[in-house]
Amino acid sequence: MQINKNNLDWIQIDITARCQAMCLECSRNINGKDLNPKIESADSWDMPLNIFQKAVTPSMLSTSLQKVLLNGNFGDPCIHPQFIDISKYIVEHAHKDLSYRISTNGAMFDNVYWKTVADVLTKLPKHKIIFAIDGLEDTHHIYRRNTSYQDVIDHAKTFIDHGGRAEWQFIVFDHNQHQVDEAKSRAKEIGFDNIFFKGGARNYTKAVDNKTSVAGKETKKSSAVEVSNQNRESFKTAKQEVESMPKDFLDTATISCQWYDTKGMYVEYDGSVWMCCWTGDMHRTQNQTTTIEWLHIEKKFGKDFNNLNYYSFDDILEHEFFVDYLDKTFNSTRDNPNTPRLNTCAKTCIWNKTFV
Repeated sequence: MQINKNNLDWIQIDITARCQAMCLECSRNINGKDLNPKIESADSWDMPLNIFQKAVTPSMLSTSLQKVLLNGNFGDPCIHPQFIDISKYIVEHAHKDLSYRISTNGAMFDNVYWKTVADVLTKLPKHKIIFAIDGLEDTHHIYRRNTSYQDVIDHAKTFIDHGGRAEWQFIVFDHNQHQVDEAKSRAKEIGFDNIFFKGGARNYTKAVDNKTSVAGKETKKSSAVEVSNQNRESFKTAKQEVESMPKDFLDTATISCQWYDTKGMYVEYDGSVWMCCWTGDMHRTQNQTTTIEWLHIEKKFGKDFNNLNYYSFDDILEHEFFVDYLDKTFNSTRDNPNTPRLNTCAKTCIWNKTFV
């Protein structure tokens, strides 16, 4: 791959590993209760402003970039201690057509904070905050644990009432699918620009792994729960596709990197640069197969070869991992001893499939 940071169309940044929620499928926690120990200590959770500025330079913001997304695998961007400062930096340097999108559970802080966020973002025409609201009063908290539906609605309404542009993201599960129509009505009434529905993260991957539900342990704030996705149409479709394919398709199907094809990249809160958000959690996942794959890469290239705390963005993109290694893995098999095909790539970016 030949990647030039000044030719990127979009970049996604996970600016923090902080979050007050314990969503059931999040890499930040284990079974919706315990913190993932691989995210390490709290004093390392927030991307410093100077590292953010290395990832997203004033030149990139004023010329080439079309979209900046604050969204990630581990944290909620709006809880970062310098989220306002980061947003001011974006607004100051962005060209007028830059799309600045922030995904959040929206349950943190108070209405005064969300008015401040609106005051900053309204200076950039194409800003958007995506509030994750997975149901209504009686269902939202089931998956998005430790958050309150009413808190999120109050904060979203404050943001919108002060000129902010917002969307409602609704992940559909068996337990909340009957509320879709009511959610559409409420979104319009509150003033959201749009409401969109997701079938849950990585339906195709779930179908490959035959994972039809996810369980959450009891916490001080939440009861034990099991959330099912087996009745979602998107999951059923993905499962039918998987069942129709040959058994060796993960090793033989063509991989087409979605992020490379659309000129995007991902940067994690610790400053590490990745081809996408799916590979971004390789070094912190609890999945044993993915951990083994990461250890192979770490042994070959070292721990920090792709980290902005040690190297420039340009130097990282000229590293063998991005220039040559990933391409070789795409055209390899998972048992190759030198450049094994990554399970993440095989299950997420198989050509001509729908993955989310």
